[in-house]
Amino acid sequence: MLLEEIVVVWSVCQAAYWCGVAWLTQRHFARAMTCGGEAEPRVAVLKPLCGCEPTPFERFASFCRQTYRDYAVLFGAPRAEDPAAQIVRRLQRICSDRDIQLHVGRVAGINPKVRLLTRLVQHADADIVMISDSDVQASPEYVRRMAQPLASEKVGLVICPYVITEPRTLTDRLE
Repeated sequence: MLLEEIVVVWSVCQAAYWCGVAWLTQRHFARAMTCGGEAEPRVAVLKPLCGCEPTPFERFASFCRQTYRDYAVLFGAPRAEDPAAQIVRRLQRICSDRDIQLHVGRVAGINPKVRLLTRLVQHADADIVMISDSDVQASPEYVRRMAQPLASEKVGLVICPYVITEPRTLTDRLE
């Protein structure tokens, strides 16, 4: 009985903590970005690919609809025939006014995602580098909101937890 009460109290504390984190995160990112009249720094969004997640075109295209002015999206695929690489080529044709790059090939290393990111960062000509998984679908303000905190000299890294909108597995539901 005592163990059950401890587990319940611990669970309530955990839930309260995460609700507080969610509220503070939402409050922080809800503020509008102010650039102080200065030009926005160039941003490179790195997206390592391998195969296809569900609805890949819409997810990739969401990064072409950003309100941020000066940014590039760099996709990296291990092979030219990767299905995700074909989707990026289609996106390049449709969104020809955007800086969308596709870099294909392997780099030495053990971890496949890190190998792709190593290749992409070599091509990233930007003041700010963001890493975004292939399954992320971004709102139009995503790049702006992620770049905003980096305007402060006190900030060197920003992370953004994401929400699974279409859970398919038990693991997705738990996340």
